[in-house]
Amino acid sequence: MLSTWSLRVRESKSQTIRCNCLLVALHKSGGISFWDVTIPLVDERSIRLCAVDRTYAVPFDPPHHLARPNFIKVIDIDCENIILVVGFTNSRVVCVTYHAYAKIVNKLSVKRICDVDLCVCSSGLIAVGDAAFADNVLAIAHGTRLIVASVLNQKNIQIVANFTSDMILKPISGVRIFRNHLFISSLDGIIAQSPVPSQVNKNPDFTVLTKASTLGGRNFHRFFSGLHLTPNGVYAAFLESTLAPALCTITSNLVFLSVLPKTAVIAMMESLGAPMRTNFDCLHEVALLLRSPKLLKPLHTERPVVNLDAEAWFQKLLAYQNNVILNNTQDPSKLELHKLQFRRAIAILLGTASVNSEDVKQRLQAQVKRLDQILALRQIDRCYRLFLRTEVQRQCQDCVLVFRIAILCQRVLESPATVGDVEAPALCARLSRASEVVKNVAQKLYTKRFAQSSDIDGSTLLHCPICQHGLTPDLFSSICPRGHKFVRCASTFAPCMDTCFNECPSCRRCSVFLPPESRPSQWRREVNSRFCPFCNSRFSVVLL
Repeated sequence: MLSTWSLRVRESKSQTIRCNCLLVALHKSGGISFWDVTIPLVDERSIRLCAVDRTYAVPFDPPHHLARPNFIKVIDIDCENIILVVGFTNSRVVCVTYHAYAKIVNKLSVKRICDVDLCVCSSGLIAVGDAAFADNVLAIAHGTRLIVASVLNQKNIQIVANFTSDMILKPISGVRIFRNHLFISSLDGIIAQSPVPSQVNKNPDFTVLTKASTLGGRNFHRFFSGLHLTPNGVYAAFLESTLAPALCTITSNLVFLSVLPKTAVIAMMESLGAPMRTNFDCLHEVALLLRSPKLLKPLHTERPVVNLDAEAWFQKLLAYQNNVILNNTQDPSKLELHKLQFRRAIAILLGTASVNSEDVKQRLQAQVKRLDQILALRQIDRCYRLFLRTEVQRQCQDCVLVFRIAILCQRVLESPATVGDVEAPALCARLSRASEVVKNVAQKLYTKRFAQSSDIDGSTLLHCPICQHGLTPDLFSSICPRGHKFVRCASTFAPCMDTCFNECPSCRRCSVFLPPESRPSQWRREVNSRFCPFCNSRFSVVLL
């Protein structure tokens, strides 16, 4: 039995957050079943059979072996429609369109729409290796050939090209589409790329990016299987397997290959997309350059030979450091959140690099501190905006928490040191006005909607929970005159006092842990996200 997942999460039209994924299974008989999977998996009730398609089912009738499906893969074309690529044992390739949507809350519905034949039957067995979809272009690895089709709509799929290359002698095992280019891996041990075929050029040439090593001669055969590109196309990941017939051993290694020119990584830094966690491939490429001990590679000559590619990339990185990160004339608080987080990550890498002087490192550390303050204030602004939305569910304790956050924010903004470090007057002024609005709304909800008899006590975040002395107003930690120190939650800025909390593996910041049985409100779930607001890494649960 083969299985494939849909990469999209189907959601109902209600405001309730749902996590329903679609799993498609191909059975030995040729029948196709569709399963509605609720994430996280709790018990057997999290998996529900929602549809069965027996169009291609074949009865067991030896010795008459009829053609049956032997490959399936789900291709998401939009939020409600999928294409199921089905390969058969007689080399036939069919694209079946289904309508998959959240009919009611927590229930997925699947309906067959139509099918399109992309390759007719043949006498030989030509297996389908992989399929990929991007920008309305569908690419299918069919033996040593690539079938490229244009998806005009859910019922109209037209073949653009069916081509191959002389360098590919064994089946293609992986295919991906990225920025109008096709990337393939083959059992020959080849990673290659080519432009996406068009009506003008239906047979583009392949450019080999890497080949398998010939170490060991004929006693070893290395082949590549599968292919994946990182979100920004910096690396290609594939499985390299080695077959040694004389030794009867097979070893496999996961390989990451840099396919994007290094100078292009610097050029795309200011145009990266959201969220920040999809840009770690660019960060890793920058970290690799800064870890290299020397940019000069001396040979056995009197004069060293300069690595021009690394030198040009390093000069572009220094220009980005001076013109973007250390440029104090710009207000970074107006940037998008993922760009602000990316600048902070690059500043941390450059601040620890040995190529910078001590003066530059101090300036970079000061810039990181400034960006941390801005990110903390942006998190407060996010708390305010979510709380003021009437469609977001709020509870009584949420009014107390946001009221105390507003008090803490006002005290922090009244500190001249904080305002001087941030240097973002527009953000500070907006938060000062918003704090008063949020306090009034929280107080009214607390006394009228939730029928509380007394006003909210907003001084809790400003007093030590042990000795009740006043705390120094700070967004990251709380210190009282008697030496009691607590780390503030990165999401709600409350002191982390429990033995169980969330911790970011990258920047080591903490967040209050919300157990599922506490039934938090929608506002609290949105504020206490699974990802760190400073570096966008996923929190992990820590027990003391």
